[in-house]
This record gives sequence, structure tokens and C-alpha cells, in this order.
Amino acid sequence: MRQTANLLRRLRAGEALGEAELRRITCPVCIGLGECDRMVSPEESEQAARWLPRGRFERLLGVPHPIEQVPVEVLAPWLRTALERCLG
Repeated sequence: MRQTANLLRRLRAGEALGEAELRRITCPVCIGLGECDRMVSPEESEQAARWLPRGRFERLLGVPHPIEQVPVEVLAPWLRTALERCLG
């Protein structure tokens, strides 16, 4: 929780990961944005996915933030599919 709190403080201070940092991440990354999530915009999430060499963006319809509020029957199939796509 402390790390999450520190991340949120840094983001609020404008210290988000930028293009240069994201381009150095070489593992597959799937950025999933819940349709009802208001933490970041779809445009910001899609841009981050484009900067990642092996990035993908997926929108989760009807899904809120935080992820703990997503029903398991919705989240589990999406996670399985996302992992299969990312790991091929």
C-alpha cells in the first residue's frame, strides 16, 4: 500500500512514466482500461501502449476502478485472454 501511495503522489506531482521510459520496457505489456475508470483517459492509456515496444491496449466494457470492484466472472476471462495474447 505504501508503494501504491508513493506512486499516486508521484503521478499527482507530474512524475508519470514518459515515452523514453516506456520504450525501454521490452516485456509484453497489456494496458487494460475499464470503461468506467476515471484515473486516466483512454487517449493516455492508448498512447502509453503505443510507446511500449510490445504493448497492447484493451478497453474493458462496464469495468470500474479499482479492479477489486470488478466481478471475478468478468475479470478472470479477460485476464486469461489478455495473457494468452501477450504471451502468445
